[in-house]
Amino acid sequence: MNLLIKNATILTNNKNFDVLENALVYIKENRIFYVGKEEQNLKVSKIIDAKNNLVMPGLINAHTHTGMGVFRNYGSDTNLEDWLYKYIFPIEDELEPEDVYYSSLLSMAEMISTGTTSFIDMYFFMDNTARALQKAKMRGIITRGLNSNNIDQRLQEAEDLYNKWHNKENGLIKTAVGPHSVYTNEKEDLLKALKLADKLDLAINMHLNESKTEIDNSIKKYKLPPLEFVHSLGFTKHHLIAAHCDWLSEKEKEIAKKYNVCVVHNPVSNLKLASGIMPLAQNLDEGICVSLGTDGVASNNTLDMFEEMKFASLLSKGTTYNPKAMDAKTTLKMVLDNGAKAMQLENELGKIQEGYLADLIIIDLHNITHTPNIDPVASLIYSTNGSDVLTTIIDGKVIYENKKFVYLDIKDIKQKCDEIMRKIFTKLESKKIKN
Repeated sequence: MNLLIKNATILTNNKNFDVLENALVYIKENRIFYVGKEEQNLKVSKIIDAKNNLVMPGLINAHTHTGMGVFRNYGSDTNLEDWLYKYIFPIEDELEPEDVYYSSLLSMAEMISTGTTSFIDMYFFMDNTARALQKAKMRGIITRGLNSNNIDQRLQEAEDLYNKWHNKENGLIKTAVGPHSVYTNEKEDLLKALKLADKLDLAINMHLNESKTEIDNSIKKYKLPPLEFVHSLGFTKHHLIAAHCDWLSEKEKEIAKKYNVCVVHNPVSNLKLASGIMPLAQNLDEGICVSLGTDGVASNNTLDMFEEMKFASLLSKGTTYNPKAMDAKTTLKMVLDNGAKAMQLENELGKIQEGYLADLIIIDLHNITHTPNIDPVASLIYSTNGSDVLTTIIDGKVIYENKKFVYLDIKDIKQKCDEIMRKIFTKLESKKIKN
């Protein structure tokens, strides 16, 4: 399908960071055909009038857990270790495969409706997340989380996921190898994960250097902090997506720069769990590739990347006492340019530019929070939230239009997710009574 968007303010994020007024975007099949003000000789099957609206590249959520969608608001006001071991790991034992399908759909629906078009994911029962991704028509890297509990079965599931889903749906679905963390995997199991990444030639997606406790335990056990430890094993010969990294040593920063590690900042989740605050502006200034993620809704509690961008910017300003730290343009480019690098699509994603993949969103600039619209980039970072998103286009397909889902039955998804949590809480209560 060919598509024309007209009368738009277009934030291109191209080399010159052009913002075009009253302009056109032609989409041919799944790629951008033309951006500018001249009408083109291209037959289109759909025209979207974007008058009073902003067209921009879709946002990239570089770290989340879509399968945890049903755990929103569960286990609040605890630190990372208590949150995982007292709340999340026990309740995850009650999840069934179909629960993860609907939970993933819920998360994807939230992302679609708030402007995210691509994401990097880790969880279990990932065949069901892949089914949800196929249904939602988003772009994602999905990862079967690995830990030392029954590691060989989990590794086989990761390989099966690759064989069944990698590069499927016109390349929208990709897979990676996902050891959860250093603290949930023994050394020999991390090496098994690395061997699988070698065999399949895949990226590695994992949590690293998230909390001070994690750092201390890694040094105590291996004499090295987490990133330095996995580097010593050979992980950095692969494309490494390193979620969190709030606590990087100077040596680890050098490793991240030298080996092009894609660090993912998750400010809201890390603040909520009191895990730490990344020196974001400093890391970017030093040449580290840092992208942005929400983490899962259980530790955030939304998947709104506009909210995440505002937090990232303001947190950097407040902690450095520098109002110019993480200005609006830098923050947006972190999400789009570095997010595209994390996805290994830096020459295809994150810009409205001829030849790039047609992942776009349309923002309502006519509402009260954007009036007067003096600076559209500042308005995106400091005034916008996900509810301002009108339309979402992924791979050239309109999947959310005028705040309505095209392919998803959101009423059914919400009902199913409510039922899942009622079922799980009933199981947990039954276990308490028996004990």
